[in-house]
Amino acid sequence: MRHYRPDRRGLTTLRIVLLIISAALILVINYYVPSRDIAVAADCFIAGTVLFLMLIYLPLYFASVRYTVTETEIISDSGVIIRYHQAVKITSIQYSAVISSPFSKLTGLNFILFFVFGGQMNLMFLRYEDMVEISALAGGRE
Repeated sequence: MRHYRPDRRGLTTLRIVLLIISAALILVINYYVPSRDIAVAADCFIAGTVLFLMLIYLPLYFASVRYTVTETEIISDSGVIIRYHQAVKITSIQYSAVISSPFSKLTGLNFILFFVFGGQMNLMFLRYEDMVEISALAGGRE
């Protein structure tokens, strides 16, 4: 049995992307909205939402995610407000998809999608080495 956690670099990457998108959105709002009061209110709402996501929700989510791989099954536990527990038998995996970003060793954006009978399981924000190891364990079944 082996336990895996999401890569913390994925959290940093998400924070950077959130900052860039929110800054662009604030610039667009300030350029196109004629009323200064409405623009300031929208800017404050966007800034508050992004700060909540960056400083509270995303760190709690990353801390809650845990993947466990045994000889017979893959287990995913996650969730901040609502806890999710998903277990998939390795023998029920029909096929899998490995998604990796161009600089995945630096960004932590590595994903594995397992398609099983009746659904799918997503393993998100894995370290590159963990992604390779899990896909090899799941793909090496008979």
